[in-house]
Amino acid sequence: MERIKSKIEELANRINAPKEYLPTYGYSEDFARPHIEVKGNELHWVVVERG
Repeated sequence: MERIKSKIEELANRINAPKEYLPTYGYSEDFARPHIEVKGNELHWVVVERG
């Protein structure tokens, strides 16, 4: 997960993407903010809206 986070932050810095536009990693903040989960060899981009 740390490698994924590092790469996303590297790419976000190139385009000056605000931190609040980036996903969270391994947990959800809810309110449609995406988060990334890793299960086995799979990467999941998850969006949770109001629980």
